[in-house]
Amino acid sequence: MNQLYNRRSWSLAFLLLMTITVVAASHYPAGAAPPEATGATKIIPPDTDQLDAIVLSIMDQFHIPGCAVSVFCAEGFEYTGTYGFAQLMPDSIPVNEHSIFATMSVSKAITGTALMGVWDDTGFDLDADVSDYLDFAVIHPTCPDSAVTARKLAAHVSAMPQEPWGCIYGMPLCGCLGEVLDPAGAHYDPDDWADYCPGEGYLYSATNSCLAACLIEHISGQTLPDYSRTRFFEPLGMTGSAWFGDELDPELVAHSYRWDSATETYILASENGPNDFRYPAVGFRTSIHDFSRFTAAVMNGGELGGVRVLDEATVDTMFTPQYFRVTDEDMGFSWFRYHYWSSGPYWSHLGGGGNYSAAMMIHESRDYGVVLLINGGSGGLAILNEIIAFIADVYAPVPEAQSLSLDLAIHPNPFNPRTSLSFEVPTPGVVRLRVFDLRGRLIATLIDGVVEAGQHVASWSGRDREGRDVPSGVYLSRLEAGGEVVRARMTLVR
Repeated sequence: MNQLYNRRSWSLAFLLLMTITVVAASHYPAGAAPPEATGATKIIPPDTDQLDAIVLSIMDQFHIPGCAVSVFCAEGFEYTGTYGFAQLMPDSIPVNEHSIFATMSVSKAITGTALMGVWDDTGFDLDADVSDYLDFAVIHPTCPDSAVTARKLAAHVSAMPQEPWGCIYGMPLCGCLGEVLDPAGAHYDPDDWADYCPGEGYLYSATNSCLAACLIEHISGQTLPDYSRTRFFEPLGMTGSAWFGDELDPELVAHSYRWDSATETYILASENGPNDFRYPAVGFRTSIHDFSRFTAAVMNGGELGGVRVLDEATVDTMFTPQYFRVTDEDMGFSWFRYHYWSSGPYWSHLGGGGNYSAAMMIHESRDYGVVLLINGGSGGLAILNEIIAFIADVYAPVPEAQSLSLDLAIHPNPFNPRTSLSFEVPTPGVVRLRVFDLRGRLIATLIDGVVEAGQHVASWSGRDREGRDVPSGVYLSRLEAGGEVVRARMTLVR
């Protein structure tokens, strides 16, 4: 398989545009300019050769047929990498920036963001009983006086059924939900509700997003697909995004595949076909081009390239933790606040199922974001962790006068079965040197204690804390000394 490499140099030598196996596209959002040097800080150039090699290694390890990833920063740049194939049968069609993937549960955050758009438009009461806006009642069977509100929907504390049981794909959205949530409905079942009152417990529920969409339709007077298109998709140039598969160009659809270990071949798992009864908790389809523009607009306070789709105060509200004493998760409005590595929290949503995986993540600083789309395999989190570590390393500004003095050298790399990790510390002090896998799990601790000043060498034999051999793959070493942290990647090939 041929590998093509295209490079574009920017003013800070900041970003490399690479094509690996397929075309990888990179561009600035409309109206944006390349980042300029500030003089106060420096940005460490990324090693995208290594990044792309690692992504390909993970794809091979987890049998991922196709993948697209984009990272973007507030300065206005974007790096997009596309890998593998969107369609393998009957013809091999490579992934490109316009290949369309299903996003699974990420759809919930799209719906939640649309609900905030309606709040932006109308100022409806987020804490009012949703029944006030609907043509049916939403009533908890044992807490009839405890209202289900938009805020509770967004934080998954509504106590509603986990799935809208009784709904069938093709039924009108709000009519279906009325049958499930209204005590007068044909499919109302008290046993489907949580055993606590709305606002008193957390349950991640598809019904929350479905009812949020129903609110959108009643308050805006538009269907969710129409509202999404006019409020977000068209203004942001998201021509490859839709809620229903039959609205998409079949030549651009990334089909879903699963790996058959018996025959060592990919098998078509599903088409990008109709939604099921959980629409719009799932169902949103998009390309990496569109997905990055939507996420970047949210990251930038609701604006991208001079086009505003949300008020900045609305985004601030959406990214404010809700019911933090109730939820097991740190929830905003349909966005989760996840912690990854040492780079801090990210406002995010992940999706997986049916062999598709997707993620959109915005660092809490709103300085940079990451989106990911995959059409098979189980390595989505491994790639996501690697991309996050990469962009966090790249983007963290280092004052010119305080450049890192710590370095970590690994040789050989790749290795089998042993490698050496060498470093030098200028003064005596506590040093921690540990090995993690790409899911962030601790594999081994090589050093944890006080060391003398000077050169030190540790070795790792590819075993975990229990002395068991770990499989081939990419691992992350983390060195902490003197208030500094250095990470390095190493590849075990057995």
